[in-house]
Amino acid sequence: MPELEQETVLIEKLKQRSLVSQETIDTLVARQSSRYEQAQAQLKGTIYAIQRAERKLVVRDALSGECLKEIELGSGGSSTSGVPSVPSESLEVSLFQSETGAASGLYLWEPADAYGLLVTEASAYLYPPSIFDAETLLRSSHCYSPLGSEFPAFDLFLDENGDYLLVCEREAGTVTVISTQNHQVLACLGVRPQGLKKAMNVIFDSPNLCAYLTDNQSSMLYLLDLESLQIEKIDIGLSGYALGNLALSPDGRHLFLLTLKPNESLLYLDLETHELIRDLPLKGHLFSTGQSKPYDLMTLTPDLRHLLLLTYQDEPDPVSPLITLIDADRGRVTQRYALQDQTLPVLLAFPQTNPLKDCQKSVLELLLEEKIISAQTLASLQVVDLDAPDAPDEGQGAVPTLVPLAAEPIALSPEISLPLIVKVLCDKFYAQTEIELSAQAEALVRLEAAAEEARQFLEGHDAVDIQLSELVEQHALVVYLTRKEVLALIEQYLLERSLSEAHPKQCPQCAALLQSWDCESCGLELESPERKQKKAKSSLTPASHAYSQHIPLADPLRKRLLVLDQNRTLDWVLDADRLAEMSPWQMLWLPNKNLLLVDRDNSQIHELGPSGQVKWTLAQEQPETQLSFPVKATYFSDGNQELFLIVDQGNHRVLALDRQGQIHWQYGVQGEPGSDLGFLDMPFDLQWTANQTALIVDAGNNRVLEVNLNDGQVVRVFGEELGLAGPVFAQRLYNDTTLIVDAGNYRVLELDLEGDLVNECFYFREDLGDAMRIDMPTFVMRGDRQNLILMDEEKVIELLPGKRRLIWSSLLEHLARRIEIASESQEAAEHYSQSFFQYKMPNMDELVERLRKKGQGHELAGLNARLMEKFQELLEVRREIDSQRAERVRVKDFKRTQLMNLPIYCIDRTHHYIAAVNRKGQPLWHFGTDPSHRLQRPGLVTETENSLLIPDTGNHRVLEVEKESQKILWQVGGKLERVLNQPRSAYRTLSGNTLIADQGNRRLVEFNAHGQQVWEFKNLVHIASPYFAAEQGTGTILFADWALQMIKEIRRDGTLIWSYGQSRRVGRGPNQLSSPEYAVRLPAGSTLIADTHNDRVIEVSPHQQILWEYAGSEEQPLSKPCFCKRLANGNTLIAADNFRQMQEVDESGHLCWSFELGNQPLVKD
Repeated sequence: MPELEQETVLIEKLKQRSLVSQETIDTLVARQSSRYEQAQAQLKGTIYAIQRAERKLVVRDALSGECLKEIELGSGGSSTSGVPSVPSESLEVSLFQSETGAASGLYLWEPADAYGLLVTEASAYLYPPSIFDAETLLRSSHCYSPLGSEFPAFDLFLDENGDYLLVCEREAGTVTVISTQNHQVLACLGVRPQGLKKAMNVIFDSPNLCAYLTDNQSSMLYLLDLESLQIEKIDIGLSGYALGNLALSPDGRHLFLLTLKPNESLLYLDLETHELIRDLPLKGHLFSTGQSKPYDLMTLTPDLRHLLLLTYQDEPDPVSPLITLIDADRGRVTQRYALQDQTLPVLLAFPQTNPLKDCQKSVLELLLEEKIISAQTLASLQVVDLDAPDAPDEGQGAVPTLVPLAAEPIALSPEISLPLIVKVLCDKFYAQTEIELSAQAEALVRLEAAAEEARQFLEGHDAVDIQLSELVEQHALVVYLTRKEVLALIEQYLLERSLSEAHPKQCPQCAALLQSWDCESCGLELESPERKQKKAKSSLTPASHAYSQHIPLADPLRKRLLVLDQNRTLDWVLDADRLAEMSPWQMLWLPNKNLLLVDRDNSQIHELGPSGQVKWTLAQEQPETQLSFPVKATYFSDGNQELFLIVDQGNHRVLALDRQGQIHWQYGVQGEPGSDLGFLDMPFDLQWTANQTALIVDAGNNRVLEVNLNDGQVVRVFGEELGLAGPVFAQRLYNDTTLIVDAGNYRVLELDLEGDLVNECFYFREDLGDAMRIDMPTFVMRGDRQNLILMDEEKVIELLPGKRRLIWSSLLEHLARRIEIASESQEAAEHYSQSFFQYKMPNMDELVERLRKKGQGHELAGLNARLMEKFQELLEVRREIDSQRAERVRVKDFKRTQLMNLPIYCIDRTHHYIAAVNRKGQPLWHFGTDPSHRLQRPGLVTETENSLLIPDTGNHRVLEVEKESQKILWQVGGKLERVLNQPRSAYRTLSGNTLIADQGNRRLVEFNAHGQQVWEFKNLVHIASPYFAAEQGTGTILFADWALQMIKEIRRDGTLIWSYGQSRRVGRGPNQLSSPEYAVRLPAGSTLIADTHNDRVIEVSPHQQILWEYAGSEEQPLSKPCFCKRLANGNTLIAADNFRQMQEVDESGHLCWSFELGNQPLVKD
């Protein structure tokens, strides 16, 4: 639909919903028309435009465009035919603040046949033809021809009073003097011989009615008398010099003059005596000499206080532009600075807001500006029906308006609805303050009155905004309650009272007619008596005690707990300040209104009140009850006893404990991974079903087990026949199907009890990009509308698997409260609207067809029908189709450089071994597959002369292994001793000791050859989650802290010497990192850093400047780099994706060699 037609439709929708009237629209349009007329008056003036192909100066009225005069310009001895076409590349105009001369940005000038000046009563501006559509006007009194020397070149100069315009034709060597009063040519004067390509430079001395010229060639200063129209040559005693650009001091007594030859310099002269007052130092080189440009850019700020000179230097990059700022009154340099992200500016200008631009808004823009409608309201009207015939693959979904709107009147019975509204408000206040209103009589009276007002308001509106200030002491109640929420509560209340086995006639959410307990329209699952019984016999899910359509989330990176409401705005937040040293991984609302928190990094389980107060902590006094990196905890009660079900991932088991820490049930052997019956490998999820079974997600073995709770026998296994690859979630649904999130394949499966596929939905499409991709969900929740929430540490998405649609997505950092979105932050409102953009997600057949259309059919030709039907191998190349790792090792040599012959160590943390490979990907050596020395999630390998230091992270130990014999030479730690806790790296120091990054114990520790601890650095503030540490040649320690988001260098006494990154602040800007895992100091003193969650490797200087950066390429994306090494040939070797991928890149970032492990082991037992 054309844009204008679409706006007309949206305006009609706004009027139909009584959100805006035609009278309001007419008023806004009339106001804008008035403002437009005033803005036009500011730009009333004349345009002097060079038509280069016709060699004309065209004079036009600025507002009407009427041609006032055409002035033929000389040919310069060249033919008018054969003029090259204008290049398509944009030209850079550097912008500066008028008052200070500071850089203020960049304007991209689209080349055209016409260019020149717009002259108004107040000022003069550069004239690219797009000037009236631009956000800003470019203030300047002169305009050099912006094109190269192969084009006819005419340069324009206007005097400060706006009376004279000089047009200099370079090849002709002439100056045409034009009166701006009547646009008449006063004279055409020869200045130099024909055929030269360099520009001529002009400055005006208006009080004396003259102008000074130089020509970038000779040593002469030319004086043009504007009354007699005669040119005089002035010898200023610089014989043998080539004079360049020039400027006049504000008092007219001094001249700033560039010399090009024999030396590049900026002279400050007495204009009357020609005496040299000082030679101002230049930094860098002049563009006219070093780059053979026809002119050098030098100009005064509009207030005449500052002079700007453009030069360049060849560092940090070749031809890096540099500005020298000069005090124009005193003739002294005050500042120099580089122009960031610019290469070759063609002009310098001073930006000024275009008064016309703000007066050309559409009706919708005016309504938004006046806050008559919100961005959310507008977005809600732009909904694309993805279910419609021939609907697109994506489109804007309905966006909640976040303000109450008039709705069809209904009756809400006070006897039923009022107590329910009161209960909701009391519960919300408790969640916000942890204060029970039942004991606050006066406050309860106020709340009941507010509830009655809300009930009456909801009879005619879709929502109500309730705000009670100082309800109890300083505590306020702020609740946004929707009519749908109240109707759902009423429906549930009536169902419980009636004990009816029949479903309601209408859906309380969308009012659609119901054929069963599930609404086919909105997906709402109502709680039948049978479902209620199943729910009581099952362990809690995240949705069990959350309000309808609310989502509880733990945000590990920002160390906070959140609840999103039905509109996906922040309803409740428990921030890091109230969580002390806890590292939240998952949360669950309990029946007693408290919350169960998984503190993964501290291997602990807590029960917290809504305000963050610790109510209970799981006792781990016995070795068998000690946890290691728990990733999930849920709750089960049979009415007699409470049990906490825990996924103890680091110990490869799942278990149920009571409040005293006694184990009542367990599956898996503590600390022993395996695939046999009774063993688990990296479990991710656990649910006790109503059928007295346990659903266990055994991710390391790519399977989901169902185990009988009474005898421990495996009832069924979902796994190999489905092609599971890293499952992370499983839940038994009301209809006895099993929902599985298969993370390695980016899909959601629904299976019947026989294991047959009921539904499949992918949650990533190959064209969505990294911003939407969740490789490893840390949290999954199924809501009461058959919706599925998936989250990682950076983003959250919402799916309707049954409809194969992604309906909502957001970065965690963009989540905001309703008040921020509705009224305060335009940025928050934009993020919110964008989050409801929807996407159709393909099934397997559609995915294959999409890929074939993209020319990737050859990747799928080897997959036979059985593999396609059973999903054993979904996709073969991960970077091209973003779905699954290849089954076999993939190696590519791009033949860009001579590769060094060296062993390269890769780590297979799925099969728990380390291998050294050659450049062909062939294993040369491996360790960890022999039963006598099994590894568990090994970490970064460090080489000594004859051995390897191996952090055996899952087994809480560090080994030194002889390369040749694979004999264990030295060991510290182990599961029984627990001297170490999740060690991530080991490094042999100059003294022969071993330095270890002991992540689980939040310390750096050093042991001697006898296993005795000789040094430790542990500080709750300055070290949180060390991932790598190495001793430097000076004896200092360089380490990477994953949780602090920093690289630090310290002395042995803990004194900080150097750092990069900001403590606990995630970012990609200057001096910012995201979960770095490795750093190494280079011989030149710079530091190479694996900025892991920013998906890049950077080299930073001692002064924290980024010298080099690599973030992958189209042919090989970089995902979570965890190691980097600068090789002797200047290339950089990078390990990524938990050491499964290796890339070698040259200094320019070109990929030279790549290696990627497959799903199958590289080596066999």
